[in-house]
Amino acid sequence: MEPDRVKVRLLFFAKARELMEREEEMVYLPSISTCRELKDLIFNVMFSKLACIEYACALAVDLKYVRNHDEVRLLPNSQVAVIPPLCGG
Repeated sequence: MEPDRVKVRLLFFAKARELMEREEEMVYLPSISTCRELKDLIFNVMFSKLACIEYACALAVDLKYVRNHDEVRLLPNSQVAVIPPLCGG
């Protein structure tokens, strides 16, 4: 049985924002999954434009970084941020 889906705010930063040509999008994601499953869904199924940076990106859920094997529990209106590595000069 597929987990319930909830409407969340997906935020794009740095190169992800550039590729998506927007800062955010409201999407439906599974309420319970692993970070790895979320990344696969976001980068390869929903937004294939981002596939080229997936290897370097982190996800943050409600302002907390999550690792690939972490269980992620999303609530309605949770925020999921796609965060590429940042560099400055």
